[in-house]
Order: sequence, then C-alpha cells, then structure tokens
Amino acid sequence: MNAMTRRVVIGTAAVSMALSLAACGQAGGDSAGDKGDGKTIGLLLPENKTTRYETFDRPIIEAKIKELCEDCEVKYNNAAQDTETQKKQFDALVTQGVKVIILDAVDYKATKSWVEQADKKGVKVVAYDRLAEGPIAAYVSYDNEKIGRLQGEGLVKALGDKAKDANVVMINGSPTDPNAPLFKKGAHSVLDQQVGKIVYEQDIPDWSPDEASKKMGAAIDSLGKDGFDGVYSANDGMAGGIITALSKQGVKVPVGGQDAELAGLQRILKGDQSFTIYKQIRPEAETTAEIAVALLKGEKWEHLTPTTVTSLTGEFKGIPAKLYDAQVVTTSHQDLALCDNLDVVANLFLGSEIRRVGVIDEIAMEKRAKELLDTLSIRIPSVRIPVASLSGGQRQVVAIARALIGNPKIVILDEPTAALGVEQTAQVLDLVERLRENGHGVILITHNMADVRAVADRAAILRLGRNNGVFDVKGTSHEEIVAAITGATDNAVTRRQARTSAKGDAQ
Repeated sequence: MNAMTRRVVIGTAAVSMALSLAACGQAGGDSAGDKGDGKTIGLLLPENKTTRYETFDRPIIEAKIKELCEDCEVKYNNAAQDTETQKKQFDALVTQGVKVIILDAVDYKATKSWVEQADKKGVKVVAYDRLAEGPIAAYVSYDNEKIGRLQGEGLVKALGDKAKDANVVMINGSPTDPNAPLFKKGAHSVLDQQVGKIVYEQDIPDWSPDEASKKMGAAIDSLGKDGFDGVYSANDGMAGGIITALSKQGVKVPVGGQDAELAGLQRILKGDQSFTIYKQIRPEAETTAEIAVALLKGEKWEHLTPTTVTSLTGEFKGIPAKLYDAQVVTTSHQDLALCDNLDVVANLFLGSEIRRVGVIDEIAMEKRAKELLDTLSIRIPSVRIPVASLSGGQRQVVAIARALIGNPKIVILDEPTAALGVEQTAQVLDLVERLRENGHGVILITHNMADVRAVADRAAILRLGRNNGVFDVKGTSHEEIVAAITGATDNAVTRRQARTSAKGDAQ
C-alpha cells in the first residue's frame, strides 16, 4: 500500500460497489479446433462465491494484458468451485494451442497431472493467488502465513484484556485451497500463545458461508452460548454466515474475516464484525498479467519474481514467486463524547490503556500522547489538563487523535467541522492535511464546499442513493460539483436535450 498515493476523498456517503455475477462458461470457451496463434492467454478462476474474482481479479488482469499486448486475446472461464469443470476448461485451452495459462486452482492437489501434461507440450502455467501443484512457471500471491498471523493478532486485539483467558472458535477455509492451511498455521502461531484455548475448530469445504453458519450453530449447541469468547473466520464470506448463526442465538462476540469484501466492511461499520484483512488485488493481478504476457512473447520476466517458494507437498521447489503483504482493517468509532473531567492523556487512551503487569502505565501513555500530538502538530497547553478547559477546535482534534492510537491506515471523519468557528475549522482542516502527509487515507463526509475545496483531492458525490460522479477537485469548477450534488445536470430539460441529440446523430 505504500506504493499507492493516499488521497483525501470527499463524499456525501459511502460509494456503493457494483457486484458482477460470475459466468461459469462452458469448458473450453471457443471452438475446440483452434490451435492457437501465439496471442492467446488462458485465464481460469476458481469460484464465484467470493465477490472479488469477477468484480476485481478478472477485469484487472484482462485490462493489463490488453495494455501490454493490444492484439492478445484472453480466453476466460470460471469453474464455480468444481474441480472437474476446471480440468475440462484447462484441457480445452491446451487442446486449442494456448501456450500460457493463468490458473487459480479449485483443488491444488488435483492440478499436478494437468500441469505436468501441459508442461510437456510447452504450455507455461502461472499460478495465481493459489499455488497449484506441478511444474509451475511462476506464482503470484500474498504471504499467506503472515495473513494468518494478522488475523490472529486482530482477534487478540478485539478480545482485549480477556484474550489470555479466552475460548476461541476457529472456522477455517477449504481444505482443497492451498492458502487455507497457511492462514490456519499463521493464525495458530498467534492464538495458541495468546488466548486461553481453541475450543472448537472446523475446516469448511468450498469456503461455503452456509456451511460455516451450520458449523457455528453446532459449536453453540456443543459449547453453550457462554462457552466461547471470539470466532476466527478465515474469510469475510464465512464470517457473514457465522454472524448470522450468532445473531439467531443472541450471541455477540468478536468475529474476524479476510478479503475486505463490501459486505464485510459494512458489517465492520455496523459493529457486527471486528476486522477484515485488506489485500491489494491490483498489484497481484497486474504482476500476473505482466508475467503471462512476457512468457507469451518470450521476454524476460524474472525481475518480477524476487523470491521462490516450495509447493505445499514439497515436491516442487524453487518456484519463482512474488508475494505481496496485507493489512488489517478495523474501526475506531469516534465522536466528541469526551470525558470532560479527564485529562487529554486519559481521553486518548480511554478503553485502550497501556498496561504493565495488569497496572495502567501512566508514564508510557503520557509519552505516547505527546509523541502523537507532536507528530500532528496539535497545540495543547498540557496533556494533563482536563478537556473541559479546551476550545471546541482543540476538543475536535483530540477526538480525531484518539482514533489514531491504533495506527489506522484510513480515517473516516463525518462532518468534523460542524458547529465550529472559522479559526477552529482551520485547525481541523490543518489536521486533515497532516494526516494525509503522514500517510493516512482520509475519507471526509461533508456538505461544506469550502472544506471540499480546501483539502480534497477527489470528490465522490452520492445523490438519491446513487454514485453521481467522482471529480478531480482541482480540475473541476465549484459549479460542476454543486450541479452533481443538486442534480442540476439531471432534469427534464437535460434529458430532452440528450434525446434530441441522439435523434440527430441517428439521422
């Protein structure tokens, strides 16, 4: 994420994400008689239960391939979580003469014979996201064991002070997915050391949310409603099923996830899910496309794979690989409900106190508070004065600073300058700019156009429940943004003009 420019985005609400349904497709795609022309790349994705594949992976890969090779064709199929279907799709691509195949395997063990046969025919296979068995040309994914550790750490943090004595339920991923045991291994390396006990654990075939819900129900029946304190879920889809089962029984405990799916993020904002794991799909997808095109053209690509990995069975070693990092996504719900009788330090760490041997460490908290306020150039007379003595602007920046104690990557501010005077508003906007300079992404929800013009890079406008446009603030006039907000560009007159123009063009 450090390679991406963080921007301040202004919106009147969250932007909805459109979800595409995966097309399973018939095995083989185009005519079986096509022997290939050296300009075709096969793309086989595993399933459509996880929204990322059709919404992000496929279009990003296809777009990057087109950018690098205008006359290249991508033959795509989705196996809908069926191993035999994917085998037919793979074999058909080989029969058609496709020389490079990007494969995200349904069942990594089953691919060994496919890949070996393809290799004998000179077909190069790039393993995408999941490491397939066989003589793979290259592998692009994430450090999946580290992701498991992040999940374990996220759950420990959500459990708080009672983590060391907590009973935890683990709902793991599909046993046919090579990433699932790595997530599990990483999570266990944290949870086995930092929680009381793993009291129930199940692997879920096909990452099925429905099956995860059933297993969670079985765990509740077995352990009782008070028999566990938190739930590890290997991904967001299953977390949704788990939370449904918990809600039916009236149980509220921390539940984690992975993939930063829209539904998962919405549950986090509602307080139903504690965290998810954000993995940058674009770099992973684009690197895979670059390798595939280079293999097709016979160009060098080794610089794209700085490390090597061994297959899960241990049979295939030294596979060139690129592994990306991931990040925990959680919330720090913030408002101005500061405790007037407490000082700045106590308010900053309220509910997140630093402890040493069970005792609150006032010295460490004061030091951390001063460092944080200095970093943000926040001017407070003293960190030990009650917040009741602070101005409105100072109270607002203290409230924002409190959200930064957990070092979040994204800060969402909802109308932070409401009811503030000019000088106090300037303090808050200065803080927004410093957040950006310090590497935080900032989403500012506001109706104040002066705030928009002052600090925003982009403005996302939501009108009548729909995304009405995303604008570059510096390159867009005040009137254009207001028109998008008010709908001035979408009315009976403008629609009539559009129809009239369309008729004229047709003639």
